[in-house]
Amino acid sequence: PKPITEADSSPASAASVTRPFEGKTFVITGKLLALSFEQANALIEAAGGQINEHPSSQTSYVVVGTNPGKKLKKAEKYGTPQLTEAQLLALLEP
Repeated sequence: PKPITEADSSPASAASVTRPFEGKTFVITGKLLALSFEQANALIEAAGGQINEHPSSQTSYVVVGTNPGKKLKKAEKYGTPQLTEAQLLALLEP
């Protein structure tokens, strides 16, 4: 095994830059314009986030596309913050 260096054991300062969604959960509802569901899913997961199929009280954000369905109403019931596709992409910019 690789020995642990001081850089490996330091706080996750580098990780927070490249993984801004670490520990966050997302639900995508509606059709996104620039990204497919799969692309959005991959971007969120690459940034440390997790995709859930349905909103819950634990959901961090709901990404709202065109013609959102029941997921948006449920997310509103929980008071989940909403993001547009553009806001999601802006959060992913370095």
